[in-house]
Formats: sequence, C-alpha cells, structure tokens
Amino acid sequence: MTTGFEALIQNLESDDSKVRKEAVLALGYDGVKAIPALIQAVRDNTVSVDAVSEVFKQIGNPSIDPLTDMLHSDNNEYQRKAANLLAAVGDSRALVQLIITLDDEDPLVRAEVAGALGKFKDIRVMGPLLKALQDDVSEVRANAALSLGSFQDEKITDALLMTLDDPESLVRRSAIRALASKTGDYVEVALNQATRDPDESVRQTAAAALQHRKGDSVAFNRLNLEGDISAELNDAIEKVMSDGKIDTTDMEALRHSNPRVRSELLTYLAEKSGPQMVKLVLPGLNDINPAVRTKAVQALSKLGPKGVDQLIELLPQQTSPFTRAGIAEVLGNIKDERALVPLMKLLVDKDNRVIISAVTALSELNNSDAIDPMAQLLKHPDETVRAQASEALQKMGYNPENDTTAMRKLFRRFFNKDQKD
Repeated sequence: MTTGFEALIQNLESDDSKVRKEAVLALGYDGVKAIPALIQAVRDNTVSVDAVSEVFKQIGNPSIDPLTDMLHSDNNEYQRKAANLLAAVGDSRALVQLIITLDDEDPLVRAEVAGALGKFKDIRVMGPLLKALQDDVSEVRANAALSLGSFQDEKITDALLMTLDDPESLVRRSAIRALASKTGDYVEVALNQATRDPDESVRQTAAAALQHRKGDSVAFNRLNLEGDISAELNDAIEKVMSDGKIDTTDMEALRHSNPRVRSELLTYLAEKSGPQMVKLVLPGLNDINPAVRTKAVQALSKLGPKGVDQLIELLPQQTSPFTRAGIAEVLGNIKDERALVPLMKLLVDKDNRVIISAVTALSELNNSDAIDPMAQLLKHPDETVRAQASEALQKMGYNPENDTTAMRKLFRRFFNKDQKD
C-alpha cells in the first residue's frame, strides 16, 4: 500500500510542474527523511535546484553531508547542482566545502562554486574569490567578480578595477556590475572609461551601471536579471566553433546558466550538420527547461537520416528518461525504418514518458511489425499509456475493439502489401 510519503516521492516525477512543486514543499515537512528523494529528483532533472533550495535551507545542517557527497562526486553536473544547494543551506560547514571545491579540476564546477560563494556574506570567501579572478577560464573569473561585488573592501575594489582590463568581455561586464555599488570617485572614472570599451555589450553595461549610481536602476536591473543575450550568445557560439567547425570539446557552452542562451544556441546548431552535432546537442534533451528540450529535439530532427545510426547507438547508454524520450521523438520525426527495433524495445521502458514517446514515434513509422507489441500496452497499468497506445494503433489502421488473432494476421498481410505497393 502506497503511503503519503511514497506518493509524494512519485509526484516528484509528475509531468505537471504544479504537482512537482507541491510535492517538494510537502516533503520539506518530513525533514531528514526527504533528503535522499529530493537529491535524487535533482540528479534526475525532474525538479530544479531553485525548486528545492528553500526546502534544503529549511532542513539545514542534516543536508550538508549528503550534499557534500554529491559535491565531490565524479559527475560535474551533480557537483554544480550541489554547490548551489549548499549555498542555499548557508551553513559554515557548507562554506568550507565550497571553498575547497573552488580548486576542482573541472572549470564548470569552479565557475559554479565561484558564483555560489557570492551568497555567503562571510569574509572567508574573499581570499579564494580574489584568487579565482586569476583563473584560466573566463566563466570562473566572471562569477568570482560578481560574487566579490557583495563586499565593501578597498582591496576588492582595486582588484575589480584591474579586472576591467580582462581580455574577455564577459569578465569585464561582470566586473562592471560588481563595481556599480562601490564608492569612490575613481570608480566613477573607471566606469566612464568603460563606456568607451571596444565591445558594445561592455559599453552598455557600463552606461547602465553609471545610471544605477545616479539612482536610476531600471536598465541596470534588467541587465542583471536577463544579461545581454546577444552578447552572451555570441560568446557561446564562439566556444563551439573552431576554424568554422563545431568543436565537441567545448560542450560547456550548451550548459550556459541562461536558458534563453542555451535555447538560441541549439537553434543555431540546428543549421549545422555533421556527426559531431549529435553528441553536442544530446545533453539538451535532458535540460531542466522544457523549451530547451524542445529546441534540442528540433535540432536533432533536422539532421534527418544521417543522424539515425548515431542516435540508435547512443540510445541504450542514456540513463535519463528525458533523453530516451527525446531520442524516441527525434526518431519518430525522422521516420527511418532503422529505428523500428530500437523503438519497440522502448515499449517496455521503466518510465512511462519514454513508452509514450516510443508509441508516438512508432505510429509515425507506421510499420505493422510494431502492432503486436503496441497492442500489449492496452493492458498497461497506466491510463495515459493505454490511451496513447490505443490512439496510435487506430492511427495505424488497427481497431483495438476488434482484436482477434485471425483479423490481425489478415490485417497485417494487407497492410504489408499496401506498404510494398
């Protein structure tokens, strides 16, 4: 018998965002007991870090050890999520763990930690963040600059002023945002100089920062909340291009913190081609943002038949149900017969959303060999799966209400004959 607690855990995987949100809030009242389920939901991308941050803050100290284990895992995506959750907890022990991880070998993890440390108003982060301003990776330097903006300290102001000479526009923009609230005439002079920066996005940020200092924060707040999307997108595009070709070593650009940038970048990549594009775009199928996942499906579908073999090869390796469901949707859009058997294997997937995507895709292929395994789903315990299977079978010309072995064999014989004709 399913208990209320177990039902809440199941609701974390609901397709309804409202149901997931209510489950997260309700699990928060279970305290320590809910920690493993919430962490697993974050790892599986069924709920976002933002959705559970307040709950982990409420649970407090007991969540630090499991989140620290996640922070020190071998998966850099888990590490980045753990960094933000530990920052939400705000405990002194969490701070120490984050400072240690600021030296992680993965630049994306270092960048996330540098940003997370800005949530602590603790002087112990100043030294590590000043050191991070010298990191080889621009995203780390940029996030360190933003985090240092929380401290009114002359040494920090001087370091941020020096950062205005950074070769990367992303870092210079971050330094300007951090300096906007710093006092001193010399800061004003530096910001005025930045309005003549060779990069337009830097000039815009500097102008908005100067307006902020005069009491008009509208433009500056807009930049802080949304960022300069065109400039950020250009930066991201540059990171996935090498001599005019997509470079799969620069996949971190597709993990940009702004979902609008991720989405637009996938749209850009959809115009490209080549086998390397599949692995580059595949992480987008598991994005926490549904709009980004849709863009990833569209981008991969544009590859057409030349992407089928690689998608089929990668499909069994995918642990995320979102990725498996996304690949099924792409294969259905492409309508290539090579996908028939791999899609039929998904009909027994442990996740209902994958089964539903496979059923829809098989109905697009319209091959009679899929009718028997699809008909088995009419007895599936989930009502949505049964309904989708029934609809797909009827689309293929098979009426589940008249299901006899003889009729099905006769139907398939004529169906196959029509296919050949």
